[in-house]
Amino acid sequence: MAEYQDDTHITTVGDFQTVAQWLRTKMYGMDVREALAQAIERAGESADRNDKVAEEFKVIENRLPEIQKDFDNLKAEADRINELLPEISTIDASIQDPNIKDNVTALANGTEGE
Repeated sequence: MAEYQDDTHITTVGDFQTVAQWLRTKMYGMDVREALAQAIERAGESADRNDKVAEEFKVIENRLPEIQKDFDNLKAEADRINELLPEISTIDASIQDPNIKDNVTALANGTEGE
């Protein structure tokens, strides 16, 4: 139950709990109106922040198919490389000449001529 005992005027910006306390205890209408105004301003700021977060989320959500496709492509490439590794290791072990070994490695990595 509210007890209107606080006869001081509001001179600062309060947090949510302070504003709620002011609404419950301030004696004068001008202070109650100020507390209501601050509460509405805070609620509006919070709603604006929520709208911005929702917009950022939509951007991320819209990019999910593209991100999933990139991930699938990377996974397929990693699987292909894993399949080639035993062959490359066998070739690598059989090559003694360092120049030939470098050329074969470059070919296997797709970096020949770089």
